[in-house]
Amino acid sequence: AEVSTQSTGALGTLLKRCQEVLRNYVKDEKLSGRCPLPRSRMAEIAFVMRAISSLINSLQARRDKMTEIDVGVWNHVVELYPFLIDCITCNSHEVRETLKEALHQFRDLLVPPTPR
Repeated sequence: AEVSTQSTGALGTLLKRCQEVLRNYVKDEKLSGRCPLPRSRMAEIAFVMRAISSLINSLQARRDKMTEIDVGVWNHVVELYPFLIDCITCNSHEVRETLKEALHQFRDLLVPPTPR
């Protein structure tokens, strides 16, 4: 149980970091005007979007198997949604594509599990 609690805490910290990356990216892109952000920032935001998609996919799989999902993790994932929505206006094609993937994962997560 202690390992599970530690894992959940680490995941919560990671999701808060993802939230921070999303928030800062949107803010910095607006401030940069027409100048593109450095490649490292583009890679970071694309990585975060893919990580979010992967996590949501994992939660979906757990839910489909009727495996219990930690409420704290679920809440952290749901809290990311508005930050993802803020990325809709991003200029980068790569960011928009990874955003689309993450939002599709959210859609799948909202579908009720099928009864067995």
